[in-house]
Amino acid sequence: MSSKSGRQLLYTPVIKGTIILTIAGLLCRILGFYYRIFLNSHIGSYGMGMLQLVLPLCGIAFSVCMCGFNSAISKYTAQTHGNINVLLGGLLMSFPLSCIFSAVCATFSYEIADKLMFNADCAPLIQIIAIGIPLSTIHSCICGYYYGCKKTFIPAISQIIEQLIRIFSVIIYYHLISGNLETLTVTDALYGNIAGEVCADIFCIGCVYVNNKQNNKNNKNNKIIRNNNSCSACKTSYIRVIALYALPLNLNSLLLHLFESAEAILIPAQLIIYGLSKENAVSTYGIISGMTLPLLLFPSAITNSMSVMLLPKVSEDNSVQRSSSVITTLHQSVNICMHLGIMSCVLFILYIGRLGATLFHEPSVYNYTIMLACICPFLYVKTSLASILNGLNMTARTCAYSITGLAIRIASLILLVPGIGISGYIYGLIISNILVCTLHYIKLYKMYHFKPDIINNIITPLSLSIIAVTSSNIALRLITSLLSCVTPLTLNSIFSLCANILLSCLIYIIIYSKVDFT
Repeated sequence: MSSKSGRQLLYTPVIKGTIILTIAGLLCRILGFYYRIFLNSHIGSYGMGMLQLVLPLCGIAFSVCMCGFNSAISKYTAQTHGNINVLLGGLLMSFPLSCIFSAVCATFSYEIADKLMFNADCAPLIQIIAIGIPLSTIHSCICGYYYGCKKTFIPAISQIIEQLIRIFSVIIYYHLISGNLETLTVTDALYGNIAGEVCADIFCIGCVYVNNKQNNKNNKNNKIIRNNNSCSACKTSYIRVIALYALPLNLNSLLLHLFESAEAILIPAQLIIYGLSKENAVSTYGIISGMTLPLLLFPSAITNSMSVMLLPKVSEDNSVQRSSSVITTLHQSVNICMHLGIMSCVLFILYIGRLGATLFHEPSVYNYTIMLACICPFLYVKTSLASILNGLNMTARTCAYSITGLAIRIASLILLVPGIGISGYIYGLIISNILVCTLHYIKLYKMYHFKPDIINNIITPLSLSIIAVTSSNIALRLITSLLSCVTPLTLNSIFSLCANILLSCLIYIIIYSKVDFT
């Protein structure tokens, strides 16, 4: 089978939608990295570790109160062409549930911190997080509604507003209100999260109110719209439909987050058994999960956006039995993710590892990034393949694969970390990502018997990566040598590293979009 050219791939509907969603995601991640650097310089790696310890609670809250309802609202909003009663029905279920969950967390914060997280210092942080859970639920449901309406602009803007307010509220507090105190606290950062959610909710609720008012005005003579105003029974029926769709998804997501929470709790606990002090164990965990992994996951803004577009596309093709279209989508998504993954792997090893260590002022970030760079292709491909399987109504299968990967990581924590330290966990991360990606690929191969494309998916991306990096390095050396009035840049300078990264990516994209990969 002949592959499409890079230009053709970039112009497919799935990729165009991915590009739109990625812009907001990348902007928020760039802002997020600036915020992480700012926080790390003020609360240190121990504070970053404390933040990472309580974040799994947010994941559990997302699973119980938001995950399934967001998907259900999106699905049934699309089917009913933007009926506002779908959103109201979803909110009538998810918001009270989030309030109950929040009250439980706040009431039993000390028990959760001491007995489950093995760190009583997390109790005040849990109480603050509990405040934000109902706010996040409102935001999530409204975003689901707008995705169902195929209006991605409003969720994207709300995401940017949330990130901006989160960051600048903390910075303004530090520089103006707190009187330039020497350090911030972890609680200050969490209050910034709440400020961001409040502003995002105000924006989203305002948009819903204005849009619904405009729709009612434009359709005031429409009989269907008038009938919708007697909506008590309509909302009740949507509550039942949404519940039937959302609750199984919530249970699957909850199971995954419980495993992830156990993983987060075990890392510092097992490092203490290895011989580190409590503070060093939490600091090491903060460096891995709060600095290194966000670096590796930065390009996943693209694959996550692609996943949002792949699921409905594959679901539609599968419903009308267009197997050839599913195979084409599969080939295209794997091709793009392999190009992204291999190029990212090369950049992490050559430049981004050193850049991260310099920006975070943590030399160990470089070592951990180099060790984990090899998982990039598997990590990004796995995300797209999971979305395709979900579009084929195989959510139980993807959940089982994810649990398998988490079980391997937890096993590495229990068996390897007490003997060899954090390297044991890194080995578990590498093995689990390779295995889970392979399981997804094998399942789809058995279903569609497509032909693997080693040349386009492995050899070509590797060749283009070498060409792009080499060309970038030569070009920058020529530029600096020609500009005699400028002091030559050292390879380790932040400017030089950023210039190499950006120029390499630009060269790669130009070649990829022009060449016909046959």
